[in-house]
Amino acid sequence: MKIIIYSLLFLSIISCASVAKYNNQITKTHTVAELQEDIDYAYRMLKNNHPDLDEYYPQEVIDVKFDSLKKAIKPMNTHDFYYTLNEVLKPIAQGHTSIKMPLKKYTRKERKSRGKRTGFSGDYAYKTIGNKLYISRHIKGDSLLPIGTELVKINSENTKDLLDKYRKTVISDGYNQTFQNRIIGKRFWSFYTYDHGIVDSVRLECIYNDSVFTHTLKAKYKKKGSKKASEKTITKSSKDSIKDKAQDKVVRKALRKKHKLYKYDNSKKVYYRDFKFITKDSSKNPIAYLKIRGFKAGKYKKSYDAIFKRIDSAKAKTMILDLRDNFGGSLADISYLFSYLATDDFNMVKPAMVTKRTSMLNMALINTSVTTKILALAGSPVFVYMMLHKIHKGKDGNLYYTYKFSKTTSPKLNRFNGKLYVLINGNSFSASCVLATQLQATKRATFVGEETGGAYNSTVAGGFIFPELPHSKITMRFGLMNIKTPYYQKPNGHGIYPDKKILPNFADLLKGKDTELDWVLEQIK
Repeated sequence: MKIIIYSLLFLSIISCASVAKYNNQITKTHTVAELQEDIDYAYRMLKNNHPDLDEYYPQEVIDVKFDSLKKAIKPMNTHDFYYTLNEVLKPIAQGHTSIKMPLKKYTRKERKSRGKRTGFSGDYAYKTIGNKLYISRHIKGDSLLPIGTELVKINSENTKDLLDKYRKTVISDGYNQTFQNRIIGKRFWSFYTYDHGIVDSVRLECIYNDSVFTHTLKAKYKKKGSKKASEKTITKSSKDSIKDKAQDKVVRKALRKKHKLYKYDNSKKVYYRDFKFITKDSSKNPIAYLKIRGFKAGKYKKSYDAIFKRIDSAKAKTMILDLRDNFGGSLADISYLFSYLATDDFNMVKPAMVTKRTSMLNMALINTSVTTKILALAGSPVFVYMMLHKIHKGKDGNLYYTYKFSKTTSPKLNRFNGKLYVLINGNSFSASCVLATQLQATKRATFVGEETGGAYNSTVAGGFIFPELPHSKITMRFGLMNIKTPYYQKPNGHGIYPDKKILPNFADLLKGKDTELDWVLEQIK
């Protein structure tokens, strides 16, 4: 027993020392030699594992960027190095290639004492219009900041200056700028945390209806078993009530089933797959509306089967597919969805280009825990099978991974054959762009909104590795497969363009109107 206690005490001391060492590492000033080593390591990882570094800019340009940075680098801390390193990643022009700022770590005791933290994005959703940041939605009930409130300053810093700063750290696919403009609003507090670290409150200077006022946002902490007595009473009372009312049981069971089927995000209070008929009388000329916020697995087959069964039963002739703010996800998901929208046999993607046969194994071995490495080695027969049977050399001498989605697929018998509109914006990215390319190339839909942030021709994703730079502790992230669509648009390096370009405007935001959707509904009329 004593041995166990001493062992746990020893591990606790080591853990605390490790956390302290890490926190010191990310705040101290690094020497020139250390930063040069980080630059070399970052570029070596990219050259050895990234499948298409020079797709948009010549390799010589990227070489010069990294070499110039290495020669000009001066002593600096991790925070400043993060913004400096971002500049040389720009020519790679692959939106999945990014770096992550390391944040302060806490010991297990500190985490337990603090509780689970909810940041500043828990109560509101945000968006940028022009170069301004607005409240776009209330996530949790009534809130003190009305929709349309502009955040002018944050702790005395001009929000416009912050937006300009964060925009420079965002890389989109190719040459378009729409992804940079949209994502900094959607994920503003993530950028702010990278810049300022974890803070528990911020003082906002806001404008609403020409009135200037201040408001303080506070982070929330929740400890295990820390429900208030009143909450416990309400919960117990509700449970007792449910036991007595069979109807409540049925309602709750149906709601749980719906949450599971359409993948409910409890933190944002929305469904990943949100379906409805948006006409007043769904029996007369029903318009099917499907908002997909991300192709993130879940029961996608059952979900689409249920959705298109309802569309078929309603005999709907018009459908709106909303891919705005959809950052992508699973190829399996979009392939199954497209089988309900395609009119002919299709190949979702081409075989994906990889750098080496061991790329998938590297995904499990580079910068992962000891446990992950052991599991990867234990599962090495699977990787060997993939190397021998899934990866082949093409006529151009490159290696290609054969996805099952690169094989010919037939559309569903009960597919939707009616008029289709697709809503897109700069946050339409990755897998959502692969789907959009298929729909546009086959002339299957009318597109409304703005150019997508993801590219028309390809996306570098598939599997990812997360190398950690040895001194600054900055984490890299990039894809291991260049997944190309069966169609090619010239010039390369742009997204899916809308047939009708419409941008959200402030006046409609104040009125609670959806600019792009309203235009489509007017066209259908």
